[in-house]
Amino acid sequence: MRAGIYARISREDVGNIDNTDIQIKEGADYIGQQEGWQHVATFVDDNISAYSEHTRRPDYERLLDFRTGLRRFLRWSADQAAAAGVTPAQHQLLLAIRGHPDPAGPTIREVAGYLLVRHHSAVELVDRAVAAGLVERRQDGDDLRAVRLCLTADGADRLARLSALHLEELRRFAPQLEALWDGLDMSL
Repeated sequence: MRAGIYARISREDVGNIDNTDIQIKEGADYIGQQEGWQHVATFVDDNISAYSEHTRRPDYERLLDFRTGLRRFLRWSADQAAAAGVTPAQHQLLLAIRGHPDPAGPTIREVAGYLLVRHHSAVELVDRAVAAGLVERRQDGDDLRAVRLCLTADGADRLARLSALHLEELRRFAPQLEALWDGLDMSL
């Protein structure tokens, strides 16, 4: 596991700058005691949020809330995909195919772009989805060199059920997102 250390000076410790050195040492010692953990970064809060007159602590809290909300949504999404009998990557593949603007379907290169993976990784994912009966490859009618991807009836059905659940969850999540924007200083 990759781990980082965050050290900061609280308002009570403003005069005790050495406090961050202690926090870093204790953090490094703790990480060193954990099997399989690797220390990859150290961040020292440079007092901006601790005692600056332009405190940004609420912005950090908003970012934390946002990231936590995203991670909860992604965890929930992975659980829903598993319940539908697909992996989260297969779910994203199905969505990339169905959401592609060209009705002929995307190419593997386009899918790799949507999923932010390398071409060979997209090929492997498509191979597994084809074997699972979720996706089909079809030759492009205009360019015989190109292969287009389309959903099977089973893939389309699973995606439809997952998409309905996800849209409902996003509707529930929207008020939390809106609250994060309230009061955000956009001039930074």
